[in-house]
Amino acid sequence: MNGIMAWSIDAAGALTALSNSPFQPGSATSGVGSFDPTGKFFYVSGGGGGSGIMGFSVNASGDLMPLINFPVCIRSLGDESSD
Repeated sequence: MNGIMAWSIDAAGALTALSNSPFQPGSATSGVGSFDPTGKFFYVSGGGGGSGIMGFSVNASGDLMPLINFPVCIRSLGDESSD
């Protein structure tokens, strides 16, 4: 299955897939995701063809909305080549 899977967790700890899950990021993703401390933004590695980071805002129902100006490219440490 492609995309970013998301679930809600009930009081007993049971998982239910969100209705719009999986979210399609519009770019290849294959990595680890993490929320910012406020829970309003979600970032996942692997955007931009596998060498970037995708960013999303999280709405009240838990849906992910792609942020503008993403994906951002990342470089390996020591990569001194210019863009």
